[in-house]
Amino acid sequence: MSRVKSICGVVLTALAAAGCIAEQQSPMAQEADFAEACSMDVAAAANDAPVRMKSMATDAAADNFAVPEGRKMIFSADYRLTVPDVRTAQNSAKAAAEKLGGYMQHVNDYSITLRIPMARASEALAMVSGLGKVDGREINGQDVTDQFFDAETRLSNLEIMQKRLQKLAEQSGKVDDLLKVERELARVTTEIEQLKGRLKLLGNRVDYLTLTLSFNAEVQPLAVQNPIPVSWVTSIGSEVMQMIPENERTSYAFDVELPENFAVIYGGRRETYAAAANGAVIKLSRRSDLKNAGDDFWRDLLTRALKERGFTELTAKNIVTPEGMSGFEIGGRKAFLGDVVYLYRMLVVRFDHELYLYESWYPVGDDAMTERLDASYKTLNLSIWR
Repeated sequence: MSRVKSICGVVLTALAAAGCIAEQQSPMAQEADFAEACSMDVAAAANDAPVRMKSMATDAAADNFAVPEGRKMIFSADYRLTVPDVRTAQNSAKAAAEKLGGYMQHVNDYSITLRIPMARASEALAMVSGLGKVDGREINGQDVTDQFFDAETRLSNLEIMQKRLQKLAEQSGKVDDLLKVERELARVTTEIEQLKGRLKLLGNRVDYLTLTLSFNAEVQPLAVQNPIPVSWVTSIGSEVMQMIPENERTSYAFDVELPENFAVIYGGRRETYAAAANGAVIKLSRRSDLKNAGDDFWRDLLTRALKERGFTELTAKNIVTPEGMSGFEIGGRKAFLGDVVYLYRMLVVRFDHELYLYESWYPVGDDAMTERLDASYKTLNLSIWR
């Protein structure tokens, strides 16, 4: 038993030196837990845990990212730019970051945050100037050397205590003593894992530049001088990748059989939305026709609106409905941040001073969707309005 007490005394003193004893435990409780334990040299325990600092290696030549030897720094850069097109600039920035070994951390409608390896930080800033006109920039550095030193020292001491507690647990014979050692061992192990996680996070922030780019789109003079003359046409294609409205009605804007597994999310006399689980959406709508506006007028205007919204590979063809009514179909595709590409189709039939629009959009890769939509088109029935 005297051997167990001796070991407990060593552990108690070492735990106190390392700061591992729970703060809520009083000195009297500690004495009760480890009665008659012998003392130890705290300095000797500390000497068992030499602290090692790794200096940051970087190939960045820019003075902005110079790091004094033996120090650890976290860098961030914020740029404000004016660009011809925000989406295009975001796509280019994301692709450049990946080429430099980085990745995208966050994106919204007007900005993007990238993580770039510090060794490629200078190249990243050079890339930024090629995206558009730089309106302002801010580069910040934070010295976290002390945080690393404290965490590594603490971790090293805790690992020493963990080994001693494990050894003590193997040698303890009394159940009460063993339970006390195991409780302390569990607490020390948990704190070790937390410190390792903190060091890993700090290391990532040191190794990677956080680059945030905020964009303003250039004013397009041509769009102001030559606007699309029909207001609702300007919104064509804007709902792709957006949340669709929802209500409890299930009426259709016009008669047609929707493809299987499309649930009606919003139903009304003028607009109907249906959605599939994979992100595909169908929109049925009715719009007022214009006097003297033929198929050519609407086909050209709708194609132009889609092109200005960034859709590519646009196609157009004339069609005839099963009822013998003439119309046309427009198709195209659009990439969102380079990751998701959507196919877009619009069927337009003009009748009795109204336009009947059957729009659909769905992610590339659903090869059966085209056939399902073609089958749905064949069920278009405007007889109720004839």
